[in-house]
This record gives sequence, C-alpha cells and structure tokens, in this order.
Amino acid sequence: MPKLAALVAVLALAGAACGTADPIVATVDGRDIHQSAVLELRSVPEDAVRVDSAEFRNELFNLIAQQVLAGALEDDFGIEITPGEVEAELAARLAETGTTEEQAIASLQDDNATRERLLRIVYSGLLGERATVALATRPEFIDQLTADEPEVVTTVCVRHILVATEVEAQQARARLDDGEEFAAVAADVSLDTGAPGGDLGCSVAARYVEEFAAATLVAPLDTVFGPVETDFGFHLLIVDDRTEPTAETIAADPLSTLPADLLQGEFNNWFNDQVDEADVTVMSRVGTWFPEGPGILPPG
Repeated sequence: MPKLAALVAVLALAGAACGTADPIVATVDGRDIHQSAVLELRSVPEDAVRVDSAEFRNELFNLIAQQVLAGALEDDFGIEITPGEVEAELAARLAETGTTEEQAIASLQDDNATRERLLRIVYSGLLGERATVALATRPEFIDQLTADEPEVVTTVCVRHILVATEVEAQQARARLDDGEEFAAVAADVSLDTGAPGGDLGCSVAARYVEEFAAATLVAPLDTVFGPVETDFGFHLLIVDDRTEPTAETIAADPLSTLPADLLQGEFNNWFNDQVDEADVTVMSRVGTWFPEGPGILPPG
C-alpha cells in the first residue's frame, strides 16, 4: 500500500498508558505508540488480536501516518487540534446530518468499529483541512499561482463552437459576423453536442486543454474570438465573464477559491516529504517500517 493511500482513512493517534501490559509497538520522532492505541479501534477481545497480523499492521500504519501529519502540522505551522475540538466537530457533523453516533459508527461498515475510530476519523479530517489551508495561504504559494499559473485561479464563463477544419471555422465565424445567434450556429455545426448552444458554463480555465485555456484568458469579453486550434479541432469562443481572485481573496478562503486537485497535490507533496523525513521505528515483533511499499512489512 503506497504511503499516500493511508490518507483516505488515516486515524488519529491517542495516548496510552505506559507499562509492560501495554507494550510499545512503534515510535514516531521519539513519540511512542502503544498497543492499546491500535486495539481500541475495534471492539474485539485483546487476546483475539495478533500483533503481527495484517489487520494490526494496517491499523498501526494509519496511526503512524496520522502521527507524522499531526507532528508536521504543529512543527511547520504551529497548529494543534485538541480533543475538545474533535468532539465539537463530531457533534456539529452529527447535528448537520441529523445522525446519531450509533448511526455514524454503523456507516463505517465495520461491525467492530468503536467510537474511538469515529473520533479519529473526524480528527483526521480536521488535520487534513487545517494543513491544506495552511499550505494554500502561504504568501509565496499564492504569489506563484497568480503570477505564473493564472489559468489555475481564473474562472471563465465561456461558449464555443467546435469544427473539424479552419475553413469550417471561418465559415461559422462569417455567419456570426452576419448577425446569426451564437447558439443557433453552435447547434447547427458544432461537434461538441454535449454543450447545448455551445455553453460550457463557468470553471477555472485550467479545466480546458492548454490552447483553449490560454485563449479564454486573453479573449476580449463578449466578443467572438478565434479560431483557436486544439487537438479536438478548431474553436470559436466567447468569454462572457472572467474572474481572477486577488491574493487576499485566495488567502481568505482557499478551499472555495482554488481547484480541489491543486490543493490535494500541494498537500500530497508536503505530506510525502514529512513521511520521508520522519524518524519511524516499528518493533520487530510487529514488522518493519516500509512506507514506499505496504507500509509495514511482516516480521521476518
């Protein structure tokens, strides 16, 4: 399992009492993870769980990944999420959805899932969101986006007509110049039958292929532009609206302003670096730390 796969359902690390009855199974940057932190995720007898089982190793890997994330978030950005915040977030989510804790636990589709697992999943979501916001609001990140990648942050509302040849594009443009409605010409000749009247709606320019995206950033508003050639053919387009957020707008609400895939990529790159730099040790009776592969290799 690649190390980033743990992000899908990564769990929060909870402290456990020290002592020989609760052995250490791993350490992350000098912080111990005890066996009980893994066992409390499932409502099964402790003696029914083998510490060298694949299930145990998967659960422990998630705890290690969570500990790396929590430590990096605190070290890099001074952000720490308290148990009270996690409880409050869970209560808010349950109230918003009209769901009970029992129903939420049942939705995990694991007969042995516990409330602790639910809390840790909520904690994971909070950590991921806080880390993403912190990364996306760095001034150097925002400056680089607005200066070098305007297509990523600029929203365009655009209509287009797609034809196979430049000659066809010029013929369609002549009809538009003679006063025909754009939607009527699009309905008559455009190869893009999935866009009624040629209307592509509004989205960030980076959604489109490079040549088309570049055109949407420079075309005069409310004016037929083109033809623009792409791998799909030749386009005539009209940009009805174009909005480029300011640095202040992005910083105020990056989750709503920036594309989700961009944010996820920035988070993944940062988190990968944290995993690479983390000092992780897994006890030999459990397995061997191997984040580039299955996470924790079986003993031996």
